Amino acid sequence: MATSYNTLYRLYRRLATFFRSLKSSCLYIILAFLKKCNLKSCAQLTHTTIHLPHSRKSHSNQEASELAALASLQPPDMFSTIPEPAELVPRVPEVSSLSQHVSQEILESSGLIRCVPRVASDVQRYHKNVFLESRSIKVIIPAGTLQFPNPPAPSGWEARVHPNGALYFVNERFVTEANLYQSTTFASINACAQHLWNTAGDLMLHITDDVQVMLQLASLDGERVCGYYFVNHATRALFWIEEMPANNLSNGVEGLKYLHQFRYAIEAEYWRHCELYPLATVNRDQIRELKGLLLVACTVNLTSTTSLSPFNGKELKYILDLMPNIEATSDEYDSHYTWVIARVMEYFARAKFLNFCGQPFARLDANQSVYYSRKGSGWIGTIISWCINFILFGGPHAYMPELRKIWVDHTVNYIHWKDFNERLTRQWSSLALYAMIMLGSDIGFQVLPVISNRANYLTSQIAIIAIELSTYCTIGSLLVSMLLARRVQKDGRRSATETVEYIFKPFFGIHIMAGISIIYSLPHAMLMWGLCLFVVAFSAILSEMTSTVAVVVVYSIFVFISVSILMFLTKVYGRQVVDLSQLLSRPVYALYRLVHLRARTSPLASNA
Repeated sequence: MATSYNTLYRLYRRLATFFRSLKSSCLYIILAFLKKCNLKSCAQLTHTTIHLPHSRKSHSNQEASELAALASLQPPDMFSTIPEPAELVPRVPEVSSLSQHVSQEILESSGLIRCVPRVASDVQRYHKNVFLESRSIKVIIPAGTLQFPNPPAPSGWEARVHPNGALYFVNERFVTEANLYQSTTFASINACAQHLWNTAGDLMLHITDDVQVMLQLASLDGERVCGYYFVNHATRALFWIEEMPANNLSNGVEGLKYLHQFRYAIEAEYWRHCELYPLATVNRDQIRELKGLLLVACTVNLTSTTSLSPFNGKELKYILDLMPNIEATSDEYDSHYTWVIARVMEYFARAKFLNFCGQPFARLDANQSVYYSRKGSGWIGTIISWCINFILFGGPHAYMPELRKIWVDHTVNYIHWKDFNERLTRQWSSLALYAMIMLGSDIGFQVLPVISNRANYLTSQIAIIAIELSTYCTIGSLLVSMLLARRVQKDGRRSATETVEYIFKPFFGIHIMAGISIIYSLPHAMLMWGLCLFVVAFSAILSEMTSTVAVVVVYSIFVFISVSILMFLTKVYGRQVVDLSQLLSRPVYALYRLVHLRARTSPLASNA
């Protein structure tokens, strides 16, 4: 059964390939019939160039010349390296249901299945699988050669070079990164462009002079498709000829229910397009808008610690220093200045979208949540949290407020994340220095002959075990500090997208912030445990002192230092577990009341 099925499947594939090869020939037969029916707009679909119009008006004075040109149509050479140039016809073709069908036939004959809507963030410029062979051949430079231009662009297209060095092609209305020097790619892009333009005409979309279309060939579920989107520079918007799921623009933001909530997401994609294809001219209004955003962000960074700016103070200063150079060339096209403006504006538009700018529930501080608070982990989780916090000397609870400023509503505040990593690096460098000093003390304590010559076996063993555990904790603190410092430096170099992906990873099934706070508390906690065990070992030795005066003096100083440390810790952490001032004042006040009461009830006081 399986063998017969495979045979039928192979036969089906061969027949499909055969009929696909006949599509082009059948298409020209249909075009001859359309010519007789005077359906000139359908016949124009076979041109190897794209007809890009400015208006929907018909040009009756060109009908005779177009019909004459139609009679001389020849099939395009799909195997040529670069197609021959042709004239662009600036008008929208008058389409019909039959022309739409023919347009789909051209699309399929070029090897494409369909056109799929995309956004500017989906353009894989930096992840294209295009490589160069390492083998070189001998190239001769002719005598007197002064210029080294690129090969001529295909017909109707112009090759441009991005400020970063990427090559892309521009038509009067279309832009693409596909390699149009390959004839098959050129035919596919032209077929997709004509299909999109005809469909836009059928839908009666308002296509103005400010509209561009981006095209990109891709593979989707094993099928060859063409991604696209329309760009309107006047409204800073992207649009499509079919329904587009708005959730593709959410970037993980929850609670989006209305179309107006995606306004800044669409604007961010628009600036992303201008960054990828800097074809628009920077005007004074855009420069003034960007300068106002930068000044507001600088002021907020100087006066608040919970700024929502996508840049820190130092970065904002650098960007403001560039503005005078851009203002001097406003209203003049330069791809470099357009790229700079689009790059910065994209960050601000993305920040507005993530913080619900212009909404009643807009986020105004970096640590402010806009969603309903969720229930806690219950009393069991609270007990476990307090136990872990006690074991780690309050480290997790100290890091949680900082992490809540960074991780708000499943969104990473990248600026606070970088600043937090820099502070952690400095802190762990100091802990590593303290750990090295403590390690030297532990090793020196172990080689003392007084430990091995103790008369009391129990106290000697307690001292030895405590000092060895102190050594292990100190070494652990040193190693963890070094490893975490290296990891944090690597995290500081992550991009915003990589940071989000890193934060979303679970940590042994517990919440990511709790896991990170526990990990970051280990160097300090290990060092503190090493210090406590060192004190235990030292106390075990002092417990065998025979002199009463020495015991009283040493333990009095020990109690005084312990009480001072406890008072300091209760003040520093802001939570007074035991109010020592009240604890000590109560016996004194009780003694005072007792003495005062006896004085009032004494016979001498009665006689007075």
